[in-house]
Amino acid sequence: MRDLYQMKDIERLSAGNEAHRRWIDAYTFIVAEEGKGELRIDGLRMLVDSGTVLFCNPGRMIEYCAAPGSGLLLDLITFRIFTSSGQEERPAGRAAYEERRSLWLPDGKLYPESSYRIGMLVKELRALRSQEAGNDPFRQEMLLYELLHLLAPGRHADSETDIRPSRKGIESCDRLHA
Repeated sequence: MRDLYQMKDIERLSAGNEAHRRWIDAYTFIVAEEGKGELRIDGLRMLVDSGTVLFCNPGRMIEYCAAPGSGLLLDLITFRIFTSSGQEERPAGRAAYEERRSLWLPDGKLYPESSYRIGMLVKELRALRSQEAGNDPFRQEMLLYELLHLLAPGRHADSETDIRPSRKGIESCDRLHA
């Protein structure tokens, strides 16, 4: 059985020209919604603008700021990975507080084929999370799996693996909402 992915949260961050720092404690997709700026993951510097998608493993410090004369709006989509045994993913033989790193996504920029669809998924996830009533965890999981599929390693410029998330979760959620 393949690993399972569970949505943790979606959060919006905004920045002006001053630098902001944030500790990342879960597997995280970072999507630049608006503006231009710079983002660093543990010192790895990347320029971002509207539509840029990045991945950050847990246990990393991010620093971000907008370019002069611009604002920067980021969405952080955090999730957990559970192994087939039902345990949260941790490197073999390592304690819970030690470094966790996705085996199929390194820190850095991702290059999706459809940034428009990524943007629509993020907006829908944000809308689902903001609703006080009618919070639909099955729909959130389905959207997370679609996001994972669109951002699979084959679409990452530096990827060395061809492991892709299972579409079984997407298909089972589709049946639930059909």
